[in-house]
Amino acid sequence: MITVYILAGNGYAVEMLDESDFEKLQYDINIDDIPTEIKVMYGFRNIHKRAEKAAKQGARRIIFYINFDNDKEMFKRFDNVLKTISSIDDIWYIKNGKLRFFIQKKIAPYKNIEG
Repeated sequence: MITVYILAGNGYAVEMLDESDFEKLQYDINIDDIPTEIKVMYGFRNIHKRAEKAAKQGARRIIFYINFDNDKEMFKRFDNVLKTISSIDDIWYIKNGKLRFFIQKKIAPYKNIEG
């Protein structure tokens, strides 16, 4: 619920889904009509496994609620998720009560710009 309040406080339209049907895998919420799964993390080791599960649940976005301090390893794992799980479009995360967005570095092709 904390994640939903943070998202709504940042102006996002959040629709919580009914997850009472335990037979069917389903993502947690829609944010502006994008299927989104929320995962609370106390360490970086299971980030990829949790992302795989989110993808199986139909999520296109994952929001990780982070409760640990190793940002370098966290970013490395986020990058790996976006490179290896094609159905996940983007990763958001909440750390210390603030919503942040993980941007995967993309190397642009070299262009010779003449002025």
